[in-house]
Amino acid sequence: MTIKDIARESGYAVGTVSRVLNNNPRVSEGARRKILAVVAQHGYQPNANAKHLKQHCLLYTSDAADDPLCVEIGGHRIIKKKKKITI
Repeated sequence: MTIKDIARESGYAVGTVSRVLNNNPRVSEGARRKILAVVAQHGYQPNANAKHLKQHCLLYTSDAADDPLCVEIGGHRIIKKKKKITI
């Protein structure tokens, strides 16, 4: 089960589901209850790998021909892969 499945089944947008799963206070109690009921019903567990990637990946948007394949930012080695860089 994914966050999209929870959104579809609960009738709320993916963003709302995400806010509930991240304990954001900007969600109504009714929406929170309904989404958490779907989460509990299916035993949903967030994907730890996906969360790690989100926290440690940057989107690389330059198309310049002379961009290096590997750069250093803030002491981290950054490897360019298909316009996506990973720290």
